[in-house]
Amino acid sequence: MICVEPWLNGCLAGELMGKFVPPGSKVAVIAGMLSTEDHRRKTDGFSEAFPRHCQGGEIVRVIEGHEDEDESFQKTFDLLGSVPELVGLYVNTVNCLPVCRALGAHGLAER
Repeated sequence: MICVEPWLNGCLAGELMGKFVPPGSKVAVIAGMLSTEDHRRKTDGFSEAFPRHCQGGEIVRVIEGHEDEDESFQKTFDLLGSVPELVGLYVNTVNCLPVCRALGAHGLAER
């Protein structure tokens, strides 16, 4: 877990993920509400840093779950079904349990 200024938080997460995943990896961002400055700035920082640290890496989607458990689960579940080559998720919301449940529902909990 990284906890600092929101934009820097996103930058650090983007740098770390960019160094952990192979070049050309597809990742996604799960945010609470982009109208919330904290979530938007974390997303912006990640979006800026990830491609710099993962050659050919791509952020395939930014999902906004609006801090609603059902919406977060369904959008994450749909994402995992539509982008099977997805390698990583940056979750910048406290509402992470529905994301974990979606991973489990797709049999990806161990991955």
